[in-house]
Amino acid sequence: MQTLESLKQTIGSTEELHSVVRTMKSLAAVNMRQYAKAGEAVGQFSRTVEQGLAMLFRVRPDLARTGGETHGATQGLIAFGSDQGMCGQLNEEVYRVASDALDSGGQVRRAVMGERLAGNFLAENEEVEHVFEVPGSVTYIARLVADLLDVIRQWTEEGVASVTLVNTRPGSGASGTVVVTSLLPMDLGALRESIGDGTKERRGLPMFTLDAERLLAGLLEQYLSVKLYRAAAESMVSENSARLAAMQGAEKNIEDRLDELTEAYNRRRQTGITEELMDIVSGFEALGGSNA
Repeated sequence: MQTLESLKQTIGSTEELHSVVRTMKSLAAVNMRQYAKAGEAVGQFSRTVEQGLAMLFRVRPDLARTGGETHGATQGLIAFGSDQGMCGQLNEEVYRVASDALDSGGQVRRAVMGERLAGNFLAENEEVEHVFEVPGSVTYIARLVADLLDVIRQWTEEGVASVTLVNTRPGSGASGTVVVTSLLPMDLGALRESIGDGTKERRGLPMFTLDAERLLAGLLEQYLSVKLYRAAAESMVSENSARLAAMQGAEKNIEDRLDELTEAYNRRRQTGITEELMDIVSGFEALGGSNA
């Protein structure tokens, strides 16, 4: 049985751990909101880019060409994971979905966000070409997107026929839902149909002096930037959501443990007081009996 002193020390240590968990929970909640707001903000810019593409396709419908056959060709994979713990099976789930999403008949070049996710690939002898740090703030996402665009540009110049994006998106589960997006080749015909409805009621067509091919390339680069930025922001929201859920569970367990320890301490203390009182009564009775 633990002594009062050891119980007191255990309660103190548990309260310190409880304070750490509450701090981590608060940080996860703050980060979730930060990255969620970033994702919402980029959505406004996304609509502007989509409107630009839609209007360009109205003026030049011939630009909406569909990508060619990619089966068996070199593939590119961009996967967003986590570098920190307390996220459940997030990295394992991203790895599983990424592996299932790729065509097994071709070579794969990988760019991964997060050392832990990269470790999942390396554990299966799957080479990772680029490993990027997980964003520590919203500011870093823009730099990450610029680096990823450079990687995509390099891959396409070196013959990569398709690029697949895998990331987590906030959903019903603790760590969200893993989603797969085909970044390249872009089916411009389908893209034209999906974003063109909002421009049908416009009577006037835009004027531009830039070469249409160059304008399309610039708009598509911005379109890819938005996709990557939103995927990174959503991944960070999912990561912090998983950490928040883990911290909430840990906080509940610690609070239950504190209740148990406090009850044991009070019971042990009451037992000690009772024993002392019994010793006093016994001593008093012994003294009284000797005087008689």
